[in-house]
Amino acid sequence: MNDLVSIITPAHNSARYIGECIQSVLAQSYTAWEMLIIDDGSTDETRDIVKRYADKRIKYYRNEQQQGAALSRNAMLREAQGRWI
Repeated sequence: MNDLVSIITPAHNSARYIGECIQSVLAQSYTAWEMLIIDDGSTDETRDIVKRYADKRIKYYRNEQQQGAALSRNAMLREAQGRWI
């Protein structure tokens, strides 16, 4: 049975908070998860901060043009491998 949890995280110019968000997920006792971060056309250091984390469960995607949170989440729903979102 697949007990993987997919955590979908839309981000737009989130450099100020994205590291804290990732740290919060990493601090959980449950370890069967993937974190799908969709950068919605950020112009700040969001990408650089996400890329500092070497954990293979953290997956970074980027919209070159801003699509909005709803379309970004829907794109990640198609990528998610988990039984639970």
